[in-house]
Amino acid sequence: MTDAEPSTWPGTLPLWVPVAAALVAGVLLPVVHPPVGARLLAFVLPAMLAVAAEGAVVAGRRPATLGFVAGLVGNLVLVHWISGRAGILAWLLLALVGAGWWALLAELLAAALRRRWSTLLAPLLWVGIDAWRGSWPFSGFGWGTIGVSQAGNGWLVPVARVLGEKGLTLVVVSMSLFAWVAIRDGLRTTGPEALDAGDTDSTRDPDVSTTPALRAATLGTGGLVVVVLAVTMVTVGPPASTGTIDVLAVQGNDLEFPTGPYLDDALVVASQALAATQASITADGPADLVVWPEGTVGIDPARDPAFQDVVERAGAVTDGRLLLGTDREDPDSTNLFRISAVVGPDGTQEQVYRKRTLVPFGEYVPFRSLIDWYPPLQQVPRDVLPGSEAMALRVGDVTVAIGICFESMYPEVLRSNILAGDEPAQVVVVSSADSSFGRSGQPAQHVDQSRLRAIETGRWVVHATTSGVTTLVAPDGSLHGGTDLFTVDTVRGEVGLATGLTPFLRWGDVLAPVTRLLVALAAAALVVANLTNRPRNAA
Repeated sequence: MTDAEPSTWPGTLPLWVPVAAALVAGVLLPVVHPPVGARLLAFVLPAMLAVAAEGAVVAGRRPATLGFVAGLVGNLVLVHWISGRAGILAWLLLALVGAGWWALLAELLAAALRRRWSTLLAPLLWVGIDAWRGSWPFSGFGWGTIGVSQAGNGWLVPVARVLGEKGLTLVVVSMSLFAWVAIRDGLRTTGPEALDAGDTDSTRDPDVSTTPALRAATLGTGGLVVVVLAVTMVTVGPPASTGTIDVLAVQGNDLEFPTGPYLDDALVVASQALAATQASITADGPADLVVWPEGTVGIDPARDPAFQDVVERAGAVTDGRLLLGTDREDPDSTNLFRISAVVGPDGTQEQVYRKRTLVPFGEYVPFRSLIDWYPPLQQVPRDVLPGSEAMALRVGDVTVAIGICFESMYPEVLRSNILAGDEPAQVVVVSSADSSFGRSGQPAQHVDQSRLRAIETGRWVVHATTSGVTTLVAPDGSLHGGTDLFTVDTVRGEVGLATGLTPFLRWGDVLAPVTRLLVALAAAALVVANLTNRPRNAA
């Protein structure tokens, strides 16, 4: 919005009001996610950012400024755990990038909410910012979306089967913004000032919608009613189960504070995983699928006979039903691949999935030659190389789609892996090593990512980590079993199989390209408007 444009705000206000709203919006971002997990407050967050954005204009400030403040506060708290893995600088850079997206979001909200027709686009712009944030820069980092915060909201589960995580975000943001519009319009004064500030038609009847009740009942409450009815009418269920398998997920890492050389600690973890696997199979018989998650064998077994021995023994005891998380050396460089492999009875790695979507500064260092001097980057001495192929693995009689660590954050990665073969994968495994993030909210937040992937795909998800939380996720997002952090433990249970497709699996993340384009057009329009209305210096 430019200075020449009228405001829809009901009167004037001091600067502290939008500033306070921005701070509330920022604080709510981590609060709606674990460990607090107050998911119902997600319905308040968008309205608070809208108050900050529109109020900034009335107070003579740029909405981007308060959007940046809100985004910085929220992201610093939400992803504080990244500092332990990648260092303070990487944490600050990640929070700054997130704050930058919120700054653009605030500008777009302020512009969209000033006219009735464009108010309807405001929720789509929010989703579009999330879509861009999850894909750029580098591979993006779409952590902490409003949609993920609703993983446990049973009322919205059917929507995710159709429109995915972004569909949940769209619903929550729509309800929040429409509620704000109803309140805002209801507070506006009566008389000629009550006319839509974006409507400059002087022939409009001033008696239309001049009472607070009527103004609040037009767009705001009307939008709320439409959204609630639409969500209630979506009753898509998960695909029918075609059978079950017995799954054993093994958590082998109890080293919260490792003290020894890396190889010694890594061998302890691998050996403990082997012992826990043997104990479960001895007590309850063979399992159809055994999962050793990412990092259970912390180096390429081919590099060390002790690790290779553990893998061979694990292959024998699981009778070739082991899905192993480890690394594989790249024969053409000094770098490596992060993999999940099916281990045969003789310990050979028969099928291999290479992680495709990598985490910058965590698994590889962009522009390494320029910033390799930064000490925390010594934790990433070599780059992980991306795999190039979507694929599913065959373990016994079951087809399994894999997501390694933060790949669970990208719906299209798991979707493409499920659909990579001649027949859709029947179950999903998210294989992760979260020990670097300690006892923060990250492990529980990561589980919520898997809950959304289970709902979207209609598949059971085996969420297996080396240090916790390890759990089994049903297609409705409910959790079955679970481990504590930094314990040697196992989760075992019957997991359903499915071959049918949810609408999300059939159509994909349709909201992502549409809303990204909408954001690009809206941002371009803002730039043009600001350039057109920029005051010219006198000659």
